[in-house]
Amino acid sequence: MKQEFETYNQLQDKIEKYDQEIKTMLDENIDSDNNKKQYYIDKKTRKRINKNTPKSIDLNLLGYQYFEGVDLLKIEGLSHATLLAIISEVGLEGIKKFPKAKHFAS
Repeated sequence: MKQEFETYNQLQDKIEKYDQEIKTMLDENIDSDNNKKQYYIDKKTRKRINKNTPKSIDLNLLGYQYFEGVDLLKIEGLSHATLLAIISEVGLEGIKKFPKAKHFAS
C-alpha cells in the first residue's frame, strides 16, 4: 500500500506540473495579444468543477480571453476539460474558419 500511495503522489505531482505548463502557455498566448488581454469575466459559481479540472487555473477567465470575449462555458454540457480540448485541437483560428456555429458543431 505504501508503494501505491507513493506512486499516486508522484502522478499527482506530474499532473500539477502539466497543469502549470498549460497555464503558462495560455498566459503567454493571451499576454502576447493586447486584444485578448482586454476581456474580463467574473468567476462562475454555477459551473461544476469535477475532479479532473485543473485547480490552479481559472479556465473561465483564460477561455474567455483566449476566444476574445466568447464564453464557451455558457454552453450547457461543456466542461473545463472540453474547453481545454477545443483550445488544443481547434484553437481560435480554427473556430474562425467556420462561417456559423452550426458548421463548427457539425
